Amino acid sequence: MTDNLTVLHALVNNNKGFITDIARKYSSSEEEIDPKKGKPELIDDLLPLLPESEKIKIIDETFNTPKMRYNAHVGFIKKEVPTEEDINEGCEKFNNTSDYNSEVPEYQTNYKQTISLIKYGESELMLYYTLFTKKPEYDFESMESKTIVFSNKVRVIIKPRQKIVTVFTGNKDIFNNVLSALTIAFNFPVLPLNANKTGISEVTRGSFSFHTIKFLDFIYYGLADIGEIGDINQISLETSSKSKDPQKVNVKGGNDLLDDKSICEYLFLYARDLVGVRLSLNIETENNRYKANIEISVRDNKVKIGVQKENHTIIRVQETYQMIENNVFKHLKKPGLIDEDKTIKLLDKIKQRAL
Repeated sequence: MTDNLTVLHALVNNNKGFITDIARKYSSSEEEIDPKKGKPELIDDLLPLLPESEKIKIIDETFNTPKMRYNAHVGFIKKEVPTEEDINEGCEKFNNTSDYNSEVPEYQTNYKQTISLIKYGESELMLYYTLFTKKPEYDFESMESKTIVFSNKVRVIIKPRQKIVTVFTGNKDIFNNVLSALTIAFNFPVLPLNANKTGISEVTRGSFSFHTIKFLDFIYYGLADIGEIGDINQISLETSSKSKDPQKVNVKGGNDLLDDKSICEYLFLYARDLVGVRLSLNIETENNRYKANIEISVRDNKVKIGVQKENHTIIRVQETYQMIENNVFKHLKKPGLIDEDKTIKLLDKIKQRAL
């Protein structure tokens, strides 16, 4: 049987036209679905009517698309999770204070946020955060203004034992909103994961930034716990103005950072912060050996992980993501370096390539 939450996630990721077509297919005199409803209402009406075969088809068509990424930001908690009753009360408190702003005129965009606890277990909690956007839109056919409501639903997984918080969004602003909502619901801070740069000496640093050293150490000696690094295709560098998007640089001349002299210059001569990397990882499990293309970003005190869908099954993509998340949480949160001696040698190679 398919997981209804996975089906819901698939429907949310499709446009209203796609959902309306399916609604017409399963609408009947007994269970009539109004195609003029908003997307969230359509999904709520449609989900109970879908047969198993249609659910599998929707999931397959949504997620088995080449180049689709499985994206998430990572956070953490320092305390034990509250009781189920306390979390539900906290969610209600947040929802009551996050309704549409009554002082915003109807002709302006208005927002509403909600968070709800879906599953409470010893090993895993699941919540859904939803951002509703209400905005005016002019209908040229009927010659009148209408209010349209859009929703962005985000799944949140919390593992109480590991104290890891996974927020399934690539949008950093939505991630911030979710952490704020969780902080109110849990009545204690829910924090973003960031690289711990303490424990790196000035002697080790030299002309490199602390951030770059921490990230390089993780890339070469942390990810090795999972598999063998293949091609490093692209890196992201922080900009001097801390602009919205980092500077993306494609690796030229080979499949490693050391093959690209300009990147070595960026990192050593200009001490630019390395804040992102896109690479392939050759992973070997008990039953399989496969290549996964991944992206990891460590920027603005946030960690984001992405796994390319490509021709892998959703289950494999989820398992790959989980391995990477556990690895990131294990290594980036700790002070110091994973292998200081090897990292110093790596930095020396980058220095020699840059000069």
